[in-house]
Amino acid sequence: MEDASMGEQEKLLRLPNYLARQPLELFRKLRMADRSYFQVRQILLDLYPESSEASFAKYFAMKLTGQANLETYYREKTAMGLQLGLPQEVILETLTEGLPFNDQRLVRVVPPENLGEWFRLVQRIHGPSVPATRSREDQPPTMSGPYHSTPRRPANADIDQSRRPTKKCGQCKQSHNNQVKPETPQPSRLFETKICIMGPKKYKTEEERKQAKAEQDKLRYENINQKEAASAQNGDISARAKRLQKIAASQRKRRLDESLEVRVERLNQDAESHRRQRENESELETAARLQNIAASQRKRRLDESLEVRVKRLNQDAESHRRQRENESELETAARLQNIAASQRKRRLDESLEVRVKRLNQDAESHRRQRENESELETAARLQNIAASQRKRRLDESELETAARLQNIAASQRKRRNSFNPLLNGGKLTQQFIVDAYVKIEANRLNYVRMNQKDLRVEDYCVVQQHLENRAIQNGIPIGKMVILPSSFEGSPRNMQQRYQDAMAIVEKHGKPDLFVTMTCNPKWKDITDNLEDWQRVEHRPDLIARVFKLKLEQLLKEINEGLFGTVKAMVYVIEYQKRGLPHAHILLILNGESKLRTEEDADNVVWAEIPDEEKYPVLNSIVLENMIHGPCGTRNPNCPCMENGVCTKGFPKDLQQFTITDGDGYPRYRRRKGKTYLHKGKSVDNSLVVPYNPYLLKKFNCHINVEICASIKSVKYLFKYVYKGHDKANVAITTETAANHDETSKFVDSRYVSAPEAIWRIFTFKMHEQSHVIYRLAVHLPNAQALYFNENDSADNLHQKLSKSSTLMEWFKLNQNDQEARNYFYREIPNHYVWETKKTKGTWQPRQRGGENVIGRMYTVSVSDQERYFLRILLLHVKGATSFEYLRTVDGNLHSTFKKAAQTHGLLLDDTMWRLTIRDACLLSMPQKLRELFAYICVYGPPTSPLELWQEFKEQFTEDFCHRHTINNSISHESCESFAMREVQNILVLHGRSFKEFDLPEPASHLPCLIEDYDEAYELSMAAEMRETLNDGQRAAYNVIIDALEDSESRTPKCFFIDGPGGSGKTFLYELLMHHVRGFNDVVLPSATTGIAANLLTGGRTMHSFYGIPVPINETSVSQIKLDTNAAKLLKTAKLLIIDECTMAHRHALLLIDRLLREVMSESVSLKYQIPFGGKVIVFGGDFRQCLPVIPNGTRTEIVDSCIKQSYLWSNFSRLPLEANMRCSDIDYCEWLLKLGNEELTNEHNLGEDVIEIPSEMLCTQSIVIDIFGHQISIDITNTKSIKKLESHAILCPKNDDVDLLNSEIMDRITGEDTVYKGDDTVVTDEDDQRENYPVEFLNSLSPSGMPPHRLRLKIGAIVMLLRNLNTKKGLCNGTRLIVTNLLPNVIAAKVITGSAAGDDVFIPRIDLCPSEIKLPFRLKRRQFPIKLAFAMTINKSQGQSLKKVGIYLPQPVFGPGQLYVAFSRVKEKTGVKVQVINTPSQGRLLPDSDKVFTKNIVYKNILYN
Repeated sequence: MEDASMGEQEKLLRLPNYLARQPLELFRKLRMADRSYFQVRQILLDLYPESSEASFAKYFAMKLTGQANLETYYREKTAMGLQLGLPQEVILETLTEGLPFNDQRLVRVVPPENLGEWFRLVQRIHGPSVPATRSREDQPPTMSGPYHSTPRRPANADIDQSRRPTKKCGQCKQSHNNQVKPETPQPSRLFETKICIMGPKKYKTEEERKQAKAEQDKLRYENINQKEAASAQNGDISARAKRLQKIAASQRKRRLDESLEVRVERLNQDAESHRRQRENESELETAARLQNIAASQRKRRLDESLEVRVKRLNQDAESHRRQRENESELETAARLQNIAASQRKRRLDESLEVRVKRLNQDAESHRRQRENESELETAARLQNIAASQRKRRLDESELETAARLQNIAASQRKRRNSFNPLLNGGKLTQQFIVDAYVKIEANRLNYVRMNQKDLRVEDYCVVQQHLENRAIQNGIPIGKMVILPSSFEGSPRNMQQRYQDAMAIVEKHGKPDLFVTMTCNPKWKDITDNLEDWQRVEHRPDLIARVFKLKLEQLLKEINEGLFGTVKAMVYVIEYQKRGLPHAHILLILNGESKLRTEEDADNVVWAEIPDEEKYPVLNSIVLENMIHGPCGTRNPNCPCMENGVCTKGFPKDLQQFTITDGDGYPRYRRRKGKTYLHKGKSVDNSLVVPYNPYLLKKFNCHINVEICASIKSVKYLFKYVYKGHDKANVAITTETAANHDETSKFVDSRYVSAPEAIWRIFTFKMHEQSHVIYRLAVHLPNAQALYFNENDSADNLHQKLSKSSTLMEWFKLNQNDQEARNYFYREIPNHYVWETKKTKGTWQPRQRGGENVIGRMYTVSVSDQERYFLRILLLHVKGATSFEYLRTVDGNLHSTFKKAAQTHGLLLDDTMWRLTIRDACLLSMPQKLRELFAYICVYGPPTSPLELWQEFKEQFTEDFCHRHTINNSISHESCESFAMREVQNILVLHGRSFKEFDLPEPASHLPCLIEDYDEAYELSMAAEMRETLNDGQRAAYNVIIDALEDSESRTPKCFFIDGPGGSGKTFLYELLMHHVRGFNDVVLPSATTGIAANLLTGGRTMHSFYGIPVPINETSVSQIKLDTNAAKLLKTAKLLIIDECTMAHRHALLLIDRLLREVMSESVSLKYQIPFGGKVIVFGGDFRQCLPVIPNGTRTEIVDSCIKQSYLWSNFSRLPLEANMRCSDIDYCEWLLKLGNEELTNEHNLGEDVIEIPSEMLCTQSIVIDIFGHQISIDITNTKSIKKLESHAILCPKNDDVDLLNSEIMDRITGEDTVYKGDDTVVTDEDDQRENYPVEFLNSLSPSGMPPHRLRLKIGAIVMLLRNLNTKKGLCNGTRLIVTNLLPNVIAAKVITGSAAGDDVFIPRIDLCPSEIKLPFRLKRRQFPIKLAFAMTINKSQGQSLKKVGIYLPQPVFGPGQLYVAFSRVKEKTGVKVQVINTPSQGRLLPDSDKVFTKNIVYKNILYN
C-alpha cells in the first residue's frame, strides 16, 4: 500500500510541463481531489522550474486573496508541520515561505499574542493525528512585537552572495545578507519571505537552509505517503473523505463571505489612495512647471554672459594669432634664406662631381665603341662568308626539291590518269565499302556466337530470369541464349557502359555547361577540290571521313585551348545520319571561373540572330546557308519536322530582347526583331536561327549548333541522345517455337549502315572519347567474382585462373595492410591507387601521379538482384572495409544478409527508420511531442503500416492522458487513446489528410474546429493598450477597418490594402485588429504568402494552406477546399481576413480566393454572392518595393502581368498608406532606403539608370563571413544572450548556390564536432531500367532547390531553417529558423528562434521529399531531415524578418525586382549592414583608378507607381 501511495505521489510530481500554461485549472482539479493547499503548492512547485515560479505565484496568489483561504492555508501548513514533529519556531519561520504577502496579512491570521491558542485550534480541527506541540525550550516563546520580514533573492539569480549589502534586522539585531528590500517591487520576480522570531537565525548560510529544507520535504513526503498508506489499510478513506468534504464546504462558504468584505474594504482603500495620488501628482506638476520656468530664466542669463565672454576671448585670440603669424613669418624667411644658401653650395659640389664622372664615362664609352666597331667589322665579314655559303647550298637544295616535286607531280598525274575502280565506282564504291565493313562485323559477331562458353560469366542472371518468365508466359520451352558482351564496340551493353561512364563524370564535376553539335559540310573546299569532274561528294566517303576527322580534331583543339574557358571535363561521340553525313556531339563541363553565370556571358558565347550583312557579310551568308531551320510552320506546313501542325523542334522561336534561362534545359536566347531575308524562296528572320558561336561558325563553315545547358534536366536528353545506339528499322513477323535470346541477331537485323560510317570504322577512327579515365569496379557477392574459363582448360590452368582476384577482394586486402587506404570509399580508391595487372594477378598499388583525371565507378546492379544491390549501397557508405563480414557488421552485431545491414544503417526505405526515430524521440520527448512526430511521419513518410506503428508505441503516445485521467478516475484507457488520436488528427487536417488514408481508426468525437480559444478580457485589454500607441497613419487605417467590421448591412466591397515600406508598423496594426476581433469572440484568420511572414502573426498560417491554393496555379485553378469541410465553415464564420506580404501573391490566387469566398458565403450552389470576396472584410498588406511574384524564368512582362495589381479585382481595394518608419532608427538610412526602393538613386558616371553606388561605410573590409560572424564561432546553447546574438545575424545572397557555399564556410568556423546525416535517394518509377540509368551516387550529387542536401552536416548550436510546413498551427512553417540543441541518430532536437513559436522545442524526423521544380528529367525522392543551414539565406527567404546585423553577398547582381531593397531593409540602421560585391563586368569597381563600388538595382516603376 505504501508503494501505491508513493507511485501516486510520483505521478503527481510527473505531471507534464504543458499544464504549466493552465495552473488555475490544475489548482482547481487538485483541490476538488481533496488535496490541501499546502499539498497543492508543493506539487505545483515541484512541477515548475524556478524560472517559472513567478508566474505560478501570480496565479496561486489569486486563489489565496481571501482571508478565509489564507487562514485555511496557514492552518493546513501548520498541521503538516506538527505531523512531521517540527518545532514551532521552524513552522512559523517557514509559514509564509514562497508567498508574496506582507506582514500585516500574516499578523491578522496568526496574532503573535495568541500562538498557543493557534496551535491548539489546529490540533482540534485536524484531529488526533497532529501530535502535541514542542519547541527547543520547555515553554513556547512569547512574542512581543509584530513579525518582521525581508525579501530574499530568488535561488536562480546568478550574483555573488558575499558582495551583497547587509542590513540589520530591527527585531533580532542580526545581519540578514541578501535581504535588502528594493524600493520598487519587481513584477517579474517572486520574493520569498523569511520569518525571524525572537533571537538569532537558525541557519548560518543559505546552503544550510536549503539542505535542511530538502531534508524536511523528504521527511514530509515520506510521512504523507505512510499516512495515506496506513489510512488505506485501515479502510477509513471513505469516512475521512466525507468528513473533509463537509469541512471543505463550510470553509468555502465562510471564505466567500469574508472575501466579499475584504474586497469592499480594499476597493475603498484603493479609491482613497487613488484620490490622494492624483492630488500629489497635480502638486508635483505645478512645482515642476515652476522649476522649469526658473531653470529657463537662469539658462538664458547664463547664455548671455557666456556669449559676452566668448566674444572677448575670440578678440584676444585673434590679436594673439596675428602677433604669432608676424613672428613666424620673420623666422620662416630667415630659415628659408639659410636653406637656399646651403642648397646652392650642395648643388655646386654635386655638379663638379657629376662633370668629372661624366668625363670618365665618356672616355670609357669611346674606348668600348672602338673595340665594338672592330668586332662588328670582323662579324660582318664572317656573316658575308656564311651567307654566300648558305645561298650556294640553298640553290642546290631548291634544285633537288624542285626535281623531287616534279617527279611526285608526274607520278600523281600518272596515277590520276590511270583508272581506279575502287574510287571511281560511284555507288558501287559505297556498296563495296559497306560490304567490306559488314563482313568484318559479321566475323566478329560469329566469333562471339561461337565462343559463348569461353566468354560467358555466370552474372547474366537477370537475362536468364527474363527468358524463363517469357517461356512460362508463352507456354514454350527455353531456347538458346546468346549474349553480346559490353566489350563489343557498339553493342547495347557497350553503349550502356559508356553512358554510365559519362554519368560518373557528371557526378564528380557537375552538369554539362555546353552542348556542341558539329555536322559535316559536303561543300567544304577540302572535299570538292579532290573530286574528279564526274564524281559527286557521296561517291567518295573516304574523303568525307578523313576531312571530317581533321576538322573535328581542329575543333577540339580550339576548345581545349580556351575558346570557352578552362574545360574541366569533356565527352564526345560520333553519330551518322540516315543520309550518311557524320556529326559529333560534344559535351563540355567548364571550370568554376569559366562558367556562364549571367545573360551577358550567354550572349557573348551564343548567338541566335542573323548578323548584319553590312557589318558581317561573310558570317551573314554562312548563317543563312547553314544555321536556318526549315523554314517550317506557316511558311512551310509540309516541312518534315511538322507533326499535327506543330514543329517538333519548337520553331519558330519567340522574339525577345534579352536572354532568359528556361526550365526545359536550354535558355531562351536573345532574338531581337530585325530584318527578314530570303532562304530557299521563303522569308526568314531571327525566329528560325539555330543557336551558334560566331567564331566557330565562321572558321569551320558548317552547321555547328552551340547550346548552353541551363539545368540538370538536359543531362538525360544529352547523354541518352549521345548513347542511343544505331538506327534500326525492326519488322518481325514470326511465330516463336522456343524462348530464344540472341543479342547478336538483334544487333545486326535491319540496321542502317552508311558508307561514311563503314569507312570510318574500317579506318578504326574513334567513335567515342572522353577526358577522364574511368575505373570500373567490380561488385560481387562472396565467392561470386567474375571468372573467365574454358571447360577444356587443364587443372593447373583452371587453378591459376581461380587464384586471380577482383578489385573488390583486393580492396579488402589493401585496407588490411594500408591504414591510409581506410580513409577512402571503394569508389575513391582509383584516385589514390593504381590497379596493377602486368607484374601481378591484380593488386592495388599507390599512385604516383595523375589521380585528378581518374574516376572510379562501381558497376550498376539491378534492384531485382537484392543482395548485390544492397552490397553496392553499403560500399557507397562504408569506408575501409576489410571483408564482407565487416560490411555486414553494424554496431558490433553481425547480420546475416547485406539487406539487414543496410536496414540497420538506415539506408533502406522501410518502416524500420520510423521505429528508430520514435524510439530515439522517446528518450527526450513528452507524449505530446511524440504524437506530433507520429503525425509528421504519416504525412511525409508515410509508413507502410501506420496502425502497427501506433500500436507499438501507443503507451508512450497516451501516457499523459492516461496519467491525468487516472488521477481523477474519470475515463477509460480507450478514451485516453481517443484523445491522443484526436490531436494527431488535428495535425493531419492541417495538411489536408485524414485517418482513412492511413487506415487509422477515427477518434470517438467529431473533429474540432481549428480555431484557438482566446481570453476575451485579455484580448480587449491588449487592444486598448495598443491603441494608445498608434501613430496618425495607423490610427486612420484602424478606424476605417473597424467601421467596415461594424457595418454588416453594407453591400459594397470591404477590401483594404495597407501600403507601407518595411518597418512602418503593418504587423503591429494586424495584431491590434486581431486582438479587437477576438476580444468580441469573433474569428479572424491571419495568413501570409510565406511561412516566415505567417509565423510572425498569432495563429497565422500560409495563404496556400488557408485557402487551398494549388501549386502551380493558373487562371483556371480552383481551391482544394470542399464546401462541406470544417475549413469552409471556418472561412464562413470568419469576421476578418488578413493576408500579409500580398505583393508576392499571383493575380490568379486573388481570383481563386474571390471565387472560393463567394461560394462559401452563398446560400445555395446556384446563388452566389455578388459582392467581391463574398462580402468579407479582407485586409491585404505589403510593399510593392519588395519582391514580386516569383515566375520561374519569367520575363519582365510576365512578372508584371502576374502581379495582383493587374487583376480586375484590385480596383475594389482601398489604399491605406503608412509612411512613418517605426523600425528604422537612422533617419538618413531610412531616406536612403526609400530612394533605393523608388529607384531614385543613380550614379554620376553614366553607367546606366539601374546601377547604383554602394556607400563606402557599408562595404565589407574583409571576408563577409568574418565581418558578420567573426573568425571563430563558439555557440553555447544554454546562454540566452549568445543565442539571441546569433539569431539576429545573417548573410543574404540572391541565389541558393552561393548560400550553400557560405553556410559550409561558416560551419567550418563553428567549434565542436560534426554530425553527418546522409539521405536516401531513389527515382520514383516502376521501370527498372529507368533506375539503372541514374545510379545512386549520381542522385546523391543532385541538390534541387527546396530540398536538403544528401550529405547534411550539422553541429549542436547550428542555425537551421525548415523546408516544409510541419505544423503551421504551431509556427513550424517553411522558412522557420531554429537552433539545433541535440543530434540523435534518427531525430534532431531543435528550438524555434523566430516567429510566434519562439522558444518552443521541436523534434524533426526524416521525411520523404520530392522537389517541386520540373527541371529534373525524372522524379527524385529523398528521405532526409527537412532542414538546411541558415546562417546564410536567400534574399527572398529573408523577406518579413527583422535582423540586427546583415551581410549582403553579391557574387552577381540581383536578378529580381525589389531584391536589393529587401536585403537592405532587414536592419534598422546603416551600421548594421555590410556589403561584399564581387567584381564582374556589370558590377563592382567599374571605374578605372577608383575605389567606388557599383551594383544593379532592379525596380519595376510601372508596378510601383501604377
